[in-house]
Amino acid sequence: MNIKIFLMAVIVIIGHSCKKNSLALDSTEDEVSKVKTALVKLGFDTASAIIKGEDIFVEGDILLKKSELFKTQSRHATAFSGGPFVIYENPIKFYVSPVLGNSSVITEALNEFSAIKNPYKDTNLPPFLNPSLGITFTEVFNENEANLIFHDFFENSIRLGYAQWPNVLPAENLPPPYVNHARLQTGKNMYFNTFHWSGLSISQKKFLVAHEFGHALGLRHTDWRRSEASAMNIDGVLIGAYTVPNTPNSTTNPDPNSLFNSGAGTTPFFWNGFTIYDKVAIWFVAGGGASAL
Repeated sequence: MNIKIFLMAVIVIIGHSCKKNSLALDSTEDEVSKVKTALVKLGFDTASAIIKGEDIFVEGDILLKKSELFKTQSRHATAFSGGPFVIYENPIKFYVSPVLGNSSVITEALNEFSAIKNPYKDTNLPPFLNPSLGITFTEVFNENEANLIFHDFFENSIRLGYAQWPNVLPAENLPPPYVNHARLQTGKNMYFNTFHWSGLSISQKKFLVAHEFGHALGLRHTDWRRSEASAMNIDGVLIGAYTVPNTPNSTTNPDPNSLFNSGAGTTPFFWNGFTIYDKVAIWFVAGGGASAL
């Protein structure tokens, strides 16, 4: 499978449309300093980070909210030694902006996650883990009813889209059996640039939607080592990017066909399925089933 990951090729470009020091955009010097410190602790590269009001863009297509910056965790896929970590309502109710047109390709991309079977062999899974991922999706037609929203935006740039990063849930707010496992609540908002959307093929749209939903689940780019330092121990606390167990991530390009790689080009690539390590990473963060919160 020679899919050269395009996604961030196009999306990472958010950083290329601004200057390298664009971290200061729309922010006071003191605020920028605090945000930069927080991003460093989360393991993100601050050189290409962009602040626009409440929004902070890192790695091109990952959206963090300034007011919620300290409610998330550092991770490539996890900062913890065990999983799963993502809590999501089941079924996930998703709303698609009418501007994006027919929602069938979005549904198709989301259902690829539902279809993932447990990739771990000879693993003693906790009782609440199912043989399949357990995420299901239902489209709703009232945005207020949705816990996953596909927004449109228009921008004359090479950026295709971006997705909101998950937030940490306090343990006391988690229902059994997730108290000792779940840490994140799926990011709610995903955005797609209509400057490009209508020109993408069905396969390209499916690739893009699946990539961005991976970010909403808490997956960073598989090839994060291209631009970031590895996890560090500071005052006894590990910060930075973390490798999913049982995946190769010691080089700058450990899984060349990964759907979640970043990219350096501007041409979208095509859906060719998840790699086995993509499935391991998805299962690791979201394999615990679901709970209505």
